[in-house]
Amino acid sequence: MQTKDCIEKYKKEFEEEIKSLFWTSDGALKKKIYGKVKEEALNEIVNDVFVYDDDLLKSLNLSAAKISVYLETKYKAVDFRSFVAPLSRILLPVAISFMTFFLSAKSLKYFKIEEIFGVTLKTFFAFALSAIVIGMLFSIYYTKVNEKKLYAIYIRDRINFEIERLLIQVKKEV
Repeated sequence: MQTKDCIEKYKKEFEEEIKSLFWTSDGALKKKIYGKVKEEALNEIVNDVFVYDDDLLKSLNLSAAKISVYLETKYKAVDFRSFVAPLSRILLPVAISFMTFFLSAKSLKYFKIEEIFGVTLKTFFAFALSAIVIGMLFSIYYTKVNEKKLYAIYIRDRINFEIERLLIQVKKEV
């Protein structure tokens, strides 16, 4: 039972350390949306990675190993920079040209979306809003995956530090 209590103590200690180190006060919208995402990521990883065993050192070693495996599989974030960077070189000039043209139109009635794109104004704005919503959902998912990875790395390193500390303590006792 002592091992379980120690693991629970470590879980709480790591949660507090992560909150104090990585959570900053951003703007209201960012804090409302991404704050909840960060909290969910922290709860998931803390509840997911710790292994309970009779021996504390064995539990910590198994937890560190589990985190290492999860970092290579479950918490591996896709590096979208390799996909987005070349795409942005193509799409950014097109988007800037489109926005310049759109903003230079004196009125939407002179901006003939139906003739240019072949869709009505309502359909055009529905597509634009859908793209914005999909982008927001993707950014929330990407933030959660990256936060999990960040927290997993921190917890793994802290567990390794605690293992070293416990081994030194055991050597001093012997």
